[in-house]
Amino acid sequence: MTRGLYDLIMKSITLSPKLSRIIERTGIEEKKDFMQIIEEALRIYLNRKKRWAEIRKWGAVSAKKTGVSNMRQIEKTVDGFRR
Repeated sequence: MTRGLYDLIMKSITLSPKLSRIIERTGIEEKKDFMQIIEEALRIYLNRKKRWAEIRKWGAVSAKKTGVSNMRQIEKTVDGFRR
């Protein structure tokens, strides 16, 4: 991904030495610079977080439609499908 000089925003973060070494090693293995590894990790994290929020919302809507309101009812419903 090519970026222009004015497409960047500078932020400062503090990492533990261990995490920094892991990122540096990963960058060497993948032939990516430090910031590319950080950006990719953040993008993956944020996408997963958004996806799980969507899944939880879908689950809540589905539970409401089916009248399931507690874990015991969920387990009973799932067991019914497995048999």
